[in-house]
Amino acid sequence: MKATSEYLSAIGGAHYAWASMEWNIICILTKHDRVPVKDLAGLEFGKIIERFAATVATHPGRSDVATAAEALRLRRNDLAHARPAKIDGEEMLYRWDAKRGRIEPITHSWLKSFTSDVRETGHAANHLLHETT
Repeated sequence: MKATSEYLSAIGGAHYAWASMEWNIICILTKHDRVPVKDLAGLEFGKIIERFAATVATHPGRSDVATAAEALRLRRNDLAHARPAKIDGEEMLYRWDAKRGRIEPITHSWLKSFTSDVRETGHAANHLLHETT
């Protein structure tokens, strides 16, 4: 049995939510902190969020977004580096992270929870982006 179209759609939704959240954080850095886009282009999100977190001292309102985005980064890596597997007769992604000694099936409920958390953080970042400074 192949992965369901609903499951595959949920994976796409999770990736799209992530890209939107990441873009909001990049836009905060470029708009409010005047970081040139070329300085952020090609950076992995870990480096982008480090730059964003470094601004918390002068912009305390960013603390919650920085903390949430960093925690979500690890979950996003689970999704991005997962491989297909058949678990309990159902095909889904499966994350085996030998470095951290973790095994994580990427279930439909995992995707829903992750996407919800990413959207919540993305909305908070979007609010920060549109604040006047």
